[in-house]
Amino acid sequence: EVGKMIIEPAPVPVATVLADVHSLVRVQADQAGLELVFPPVDEGLVAWCDEARLKQVLLNLVDNAVKFTPRGGSVTVSVERREQEGALRIAVRDTGIGIALEKRDLIFDKFTQVDGSSTRARGGSGLGLAVSRRLVEMMGGAMSCESDGEGRGSTFHFTLPVYREGEHI
Repeated sequence: EVGKMIIEPAPVPVATVLADVHSLVRVQADQAGLELVFPPVDEGLVAWCDEARLKQVLLNLVDNAVKFTPRGGSVTVSVERREQEGALRIAVRDTGIGIALEKRDLIFDKFTQVDGSSTRARGGSGLGLAVSRRLVEMMGGAMSCESDGEGRGSTFHFTLPVYREGEHI
C-alpha cells in the first residue's frame, strides 16, 4: 500500500519455479477434481526477476484458477519464449467460470472482485490480482487477462525479461 515492495532481480531458472509451484498446488487441484497441466519447460530458460515474487504471482494465479474452476475442469500453466522481445510469456489458463467482458478491465483494480457472490463463497480480498500485476510490472513485465465471457474460462498471462549473461548488472 505504501510502495514498500522490494524486488531483488537475479537469474531465475523458470523450470525450477514451476516445479515448486506445481508441488504446492497439486494436492489442492486433486481435491478439487481438476486436471493440473504443466507442460515441460526448457531447463535452460532463465528469467531476470525476483524468484520469490515470481513464485508469489504464479501461486496467486494458479490458486485463483483452481478456486474458480468447477470439478472436472483443468488448469494449465505454460511458458513461451519470445525471442524478438527478449522476454518469456507465462500463461495460466483455466476452464473455469470466466469473466464477463465488461468486467475484464476492472479485475486488476484493488478490492475489485468479478462476482461478489461467487468470490465470497470461494474467499479472497480482491487484492491478489492488483498486487500480482504490480509485482510483474516492477520486474519489468506486463500482465493481462483474456476471457470470452462468463462460463468460458480465462487466461492470465504475463511477461518477464529473459536473462542473458552480460546484459544485467
